[in-house]
This record gives sequence, C-alpha cells and structure tokens, in this order.
Amino acid sequence: MKLVAQAAPSERFDALFREHRGFVFRSLRHLGSPPEATEDLTQEVFITLYRRSSDFDASRSARAWLFTTARNVLANYRRVSARAQRKLKALADAPNEPTRTFDPQRLETARTVEQLLLQMDEPKRLVLLLADAEGLTGPELAAALDIPLNTAYSRLRSARSEFERLVAPLDGSTP
Repeated sequence: MKLVAQAAPSERFDALFREHRGFVFRSLRHLGSPPEATEDLTQEVFITLYRRSSDFDASRSARAWLFTTARNVLANYRRVSARAQRKLKALADAPNEPTRTFDPQRLETARTVEQLLLQMDEPKRLVLLLADAEGLTGPELAAALDIPLNTAYSRLRSARSEFERLVAPLDGSTP
C-alpha cells in the first residue's frame, strides 16, 4: 500500500495498523511465537513502528519492514524469556533458606537500633550503615559519598565511637 505523503502521522499509522495487523500476527506465528504471547508481540511491533516512524520510509515495502521488526521483537522476547527461565531455574535449584519465625525480641532490638541511628547526624549514620550493614570498604565509602578516603575512615571511626556511646546506657556498660 502506498500511503499519501500528506497524511498525518497518526492517520498513516492507523492505516498501516488496519492493513497489516493480520500479516504481523500470522508472521509471528509462522516464526514460532507462543500462541499466548502473539497478540502482545503484535502490539509490540506496532509500538516499535510508532516510536520509530521517522525511520520508516513510506516509499518502501511496509510488509518487509514489519516482518523484520516482528522477527526482532520475537528474538528479543525469546532472549528475555530464556533469561527469566534461567533465573527461575536457579531459584528452584538454590538451597532453601530456613524459615524464620517471628521473634519479638529481634524486632524490638531492630527498632532500638533504628532509633539510635536516627540520633546520629546523617554523614556519620550513612558511613556507619554503608560500612557495617552493607559491607562497603573504605575506598568504596569514599567513592559512594564523594569524600576523601581519609575523611571516610575518620568519619567511620567517629560514627562507631558515637554508636557505642549511644548503646552503652542500654546494656549497662560505660563508654
């Protein structure tokens, strides 16, 4: 179908969709698209056409362009599906973690720690959490917080010392 060059982009798109939707659907099925995914993949082809309408040359075969796009959309779908299947298989093969039971004491301790951390100023709190909870090294801390390495180490020592002072009254020990 040759489209009129003066037609608005949305009118050209509508005309292409109406004329070639069945072709794209059948092409995807011929290429081996799963039946349950074919309708979504057909829509994806036309979404791609809409997004890349400036790349589409109306003087060339719409079917050739749509077929190539359909093949690429299906290939991408297969890659994503295969990746998802590998992840699901890895999860299924992973050893099961022991089921945790609700521990009210643990919850109370976590709340107490959170309250103590909120008493600290943000730079110290961040460096303490990133180092001790997330396991970042000194150079990683410096890079993450955009501070000099010696500042990261100094702030971490200060934060640990302050946290110990905050915890001391709770366990009866002296700082």
